[in-house]
Amino acid sequence: MEERFRNPSPTQSPNTTDALIIGGGVVGVVIALRLLQAGKKVVLVEARDALGLEASAARAGLLTTVAEGEAGTPYSRLSIAGLQRFRQLVAEVGGEQHHARHSVVESPHLRVAQDSKELQLLSAYLADPGLADPHERQLDAAALRARHPYIAEGIAGGIVGAHAHHTYPPALVSALAQCALDLGLTLLTQTRVEALVHTTSRVIGGRLSTGVEIEAAETIVATGYQTGSLLEGMGLQVPISPVRGQMIVVGLPTRHRFDPVITTGRGYIVPKAGGRVVIGATHEARKSTPNHTLGGLSSLAEIARVVPILLQAPVLDQFVGIRPMTPDGYPLIGRFAGLDGLTMATGHGSHGVLLSAITADVVCGLALGEPAHKDFEAFRPDRFSVAA
Repeated sequence: MEERFRNPSPTQSPNTTDALIIGGGVVGVVIALRLLQAGKKVVLVEARDALGLEASAARAGLLTTVAEGEAGTPYSRLSIAGLQRFRQLVAEVGGEQHHARHSVVESPHLRVAQDSKELQLLSAYLADPGLADPHERQLDAAALRARHPYIAEGIAGGIVGAHAHHTYPPALVSALAQCALDLGLTLLTQTRVEALVHTTSRVIGGRLSTGVEIEAAETIVATGYQTGSLLEGMGLQVPISPVRGQMIVVGLPTRHRFDPVITTGRGYIVPKAGGRVVIGATHEARKSTPNHTLGGLSSLAEIARVVPILLQAPVLDQFVGIRPMTPDGYPLIGRFAGLDGLTMATGHGSHGVLLSAITADVVCGLALGEPAHKDFEAFRPDRFSVAA
């Protein structure tokens, strides 16, 4: 099932604006909404014909709260705060017609070990009070299958007792975009920012593929894995690379449906409304072609083996997301030292939906003259950049 938010009433490019946002994924759209709510004039430019077609269009929408599995790090604190802010954001747009589809769903969470190595990792996870939920407990294979008989024979064990949160990103992007348009967003689709317009110490806007130059008090880059090419003209190096994630959606009849989100060391299984189940995702470094491969489908089948009935289910949908990743796995949020008028909001990898609201808080705060919290020093874009 394909869902796209296209511009319902295309407008001409203004020559000036308070904020120019480059990139129409969920992060860019949330930033636009927040700035509009603060009374700013906003232009959002998206190269494709609709919003949220890259990583933001992923079907699972799984909101993992301890990012990258590390407790007590700036990223884990960001992800925990990010979930809280994301749920508040969804509640704000709850009056929209798509609410039932873009709401945050809380499901039981099963962590399943498919072999002894994964079981050791689960045991280590449970032993770390900074990672594990206090309600979680480990079960052997027999006890786990007694509680959840749809789980495959031959699994090594698992952990029960926690909850996982997920949403449906395409519906979320549509709802957020409509809210932003209602507040006066100027949305330019099928339009590229060819270059940033700048002086020695300040970015003052962008030159569009239409030939128009937009002057902006703040230019916000919320693009994906090709972000680096936009900044090269300024002598800035931003090492963002593509990571391909393949996933599929299968359908189960009522008698075979189950509620828990299941995660393993290889991927995830996320049940959705109506018997749809998302299975994902591959993690293919430096792959930017948005196509499924036989190897990728084989990997997804291995994940699905945790619930054998999934292997017999019809495939209803498939998706390939190209995630923007940095070398250290941390996103780029904030400004470059000595360069005003430019704010980065990219490199979120597979956590863009989760971190969209908290990223927007930081970016909007900077645009409004507020200092960033010290925790966000870890996400500064100039931790990699050097002058050419």
